Amino acid sequence: KGLGIIWNCESVSWETAFNYAVEYSKEHGTLQMPGQYKDRDGFCLGNWIRAQRKKKSAGTLSAERINRLEAIGMDWISKRAREWEIHF
Repeated sequence: KGLGIIWNCESVSWETAFNYAVEYSKEHGTLQMPGQYKDRDGFCLGNWIRAQRKKKSAGTLSAERINRLEAIGMDWISKRAREWEIHF
């Protein structure tokens, strides 16, 4: 029987944030949101989504995580960049 020790905190933290993203996607049909968006629990989901975009752009987000995010509707172009393109 384990002691409940978490050896990979980053992985658990990512999974928790991903679950918030799944719920947001189910409710809104997208993962586009303001960068300062907070979930009803106070989780800064907008910041987390932005961080995932930055990690992908930097090449530090794993293919598995990219695929999982895309499966729930991740758009790798931010809302602000998308709006700029539309108005341009």
